[in-house]
This record gives sequence, C-alpha cells and structure tokens, in this order.
Amino acid sequence: GDALHLSRPVRAILQDTDGVTVQSDGFSVRAYRAIVAIPMAIASSIVYEPALPTDRAFLNQRMPSGAVVKTSVIYD
Repeated sequence: GDALHLSRPVRAILQDTDGVTVQSDGFSVRAYRAIVAIPMAIASSIVYEPALPTDRAFLNQRMPSGAVVKTSVIYD
C-alpha cells in the first residue's frame, strides 16, 4: 500500500525531541523512531542530524562489507 516507498534512497535522518524525519529526494516521512538496516558502508552516505558519535561514524566508514556474520541456530 501507501506505507512502502521503493526507489527512494534516504538522504538524511533528522532527529529532534519529538522523533525523526527521514528525507529522500522530494519526499519525507515523520516517525517516532527510525531503524537503519542497511550495510554500514551505505549508511555512512546518509546525513545524520545531530551527527553520529565520532566513533560510530568512523566505524561506518571503515568496517568492510562481509566483516561481520550473523548466524541463527535453533535447537530442539
């Protein structure tokens, strides 16, 4: 439906005391929270306001893709 927007790359995430505004080209969404679930190398191209902590920004820029693996194991 109208809740999903494809081909709208996020350019900026602006946070204030009331929540976040996620901005794309000619489009924005207001929300209480935002989850950034993309590779760190791509996440570093998003403008964050206020800026991310320095250590996190450096991690986003320097962590190579494929350096972290997530595995789920289910036991009886």
